[in-house]
Amino acid sequence: MKKYQLLFLMLYLALCVNQSHQRILSQKHDAKKFDEQFLHQKQNVIVSKDCELINLVKVTGPESIAFDCKGEGPYVGVSDGRILKWHGPKLGWKEFAIPSSIRYADFLSKSTDNSGRLLKYDLHTKNTFVIYTGLMFPNGVALNKNHSFLLVAETTRRRILKFYLGANNLEPEVFAKLPRVPDNIKMNDKGEFWVALNAGRLGKIDDDVPDPIRTKYDQEGRILKQLDGNNEDVFSSISEINEVNRTLYIGSVTKLYVTILKF
Repeated sequence: MKKYQLLFLMLYLALCVNQSHQRILSQKHDAKKFDEQFLHQKQNVIVSKDCELINLVKVTGPESIAFDCKGEGPYVGVSDGRILKWHGPKLGWKEFAIPSSIRYADFLSKSTDNSGRLLKYDLHTKNTFVIYTGLMFPNGVALNKNHSFLLVAETTRRRILKFYLGANNLEPEVFAKLPRVPDNIKMNDKGEFWVALNAGRLGKIDDDVPDPIRTKYDQEGRILKQLDGNNEDVFSSISEINEVNRTLYIGSVTKLYVTILKF
């Protein structure tokens, strides 16, 4: 009897191993399909190698990057709640603004439920309206040039949603599906959109697999350019890219610097 029980146990374990192997192969196949989708046009892939760093002082997280109407900057939002402005190599970073008196606070973000909302704030009436609910970790938001639609990065579901403004039905359509979790969205002066992709890795890795960290789309959701991180540590966590005069200013919530990449 014990002999048959042992045989049954061995067969059961073999079946479990086989099923696990099939699931792993399926996951690898899905990842491969994403890589092929994003990197099938080699001429549209920018492989990041040579870059310049603007170091911050005693603070991390140049998550958001902006320039003013005079072209001055960059301005960056950092981890302690301040906004800093770059004044060049001689003067360095100077404090520009403190939007909130709450600094060094810990916030809990629910990224796995669908409690996320899309809000609209009226500058004249100073009222806030909820225009869409049921989102999973909504993150980056960007208007198109003529303000006819709005893009929202839904981080947990790894996709970009498109909302047509002024329509009676605000039900979004899927603008893009992504191989990694998206962060901020930034429009350039041509009306194209850069979407940051968080690599989800720690440090540099030695591998030949594609390392997509940012993708540029036209207004119809077609891929125009892809930025490959080349598996370098400097690109291991990307939160935003701002394109100005064929130069990419790259921010990260975890890094001590702004990365500058010309292309």
